[in-house]
Amino acid sequence: MKKSKLSRRKFIRGSLLALAGVLLGDMYWFERYILDWSVHMLPSASKHPIRVLQISDLHMRQLSRRQRKIAEKINTQSFDLLVLTGDVIDEQKGLTALEEFLALLPKSLPKVAILGNWEYWGKVNLSQLKNLYTSYGVQLLINSHTQFTLKGRRIGILGVDDLVAGSPDWTKTTQDYVRQEVNLLLCHCPAFRDQVMAQPPNFTLHALLAGHTHGGQLNFFGWIPFKPRGSGKYLSGWYSQGGYPMYVSKGIGTSILPLRFGARAEVVELQV
Repeated sequence: MKKSKLSRRKFIRGSLLALAGVLLGDMYWFERYILDWSVHMLPSASKHPIRVLQISDLHMRQLSRRQRKIAEKINTQSFDLLVLTGDVIDEQKGLTALEEFLALLPKSLPKVAILGNWEYWGKVNLSQLKNLYTSYGVQLLINSHTQFTLKGRRIGILGVDDLVAGSPDWTKTTQDYVRQEVNLLLCHCPAFRDQVMAQPPNFTLHALLAGHTHGGQLNFFGWIPFKPRGSGKYLSGWYSQGGYPMYVSKGIGTSILPLRFGARAEVVELQV
């Protein structure tokens, strides 16, 4: 009888250790490095939609194989616009990796970027970052906007400064903005949507694109130990109730802990 109980304990202990190993493997490797490429079409999209690619929260420290794969796919697809929605690098030395990544992207592809909290917290020299972006054809929007003509249609992109570490100014962002056929807002922290809803612009925002949350990064079947400040009531995916639709990307990199669970990394394509 004692031998039977001992065997049962060994079995339970072994099973728990095996389960822990599987979970750690999933968190450290599978969900960190396996990317979802999600595609979403707005109701206003035309027969020949503009393909907007959103990359968020790269948290680049060095150029990885995964980032090279992303660049390879971008080069083989006919995307019309690339938007980088903040937390691209965590520290000043990440500029080298960022330059290597940008050098892999098509020169002719229009590109827009905004800042996240980590560009501030990591004390990145923003003048150097802006110069680097400019040299690779990337417009850095900090409480500003820009416009493109893509596939014969005018698309306007507004970009606000980070809500947590920056100084977002919605009035300045929309100042002198001329409404386009398609209007998109880039905001790193999804909680900024609440400010937009409290002070709606005099034009239609077709979508907001945000990141920051990492989908919780660790999402244990709905239980999320930590959501970063600036997430608000948002986590990942679409939010459209009560106002302008917003998509919150789970992003690509990780922060604080190099782990993901229940929040697989993603690149987002929005067809507008």
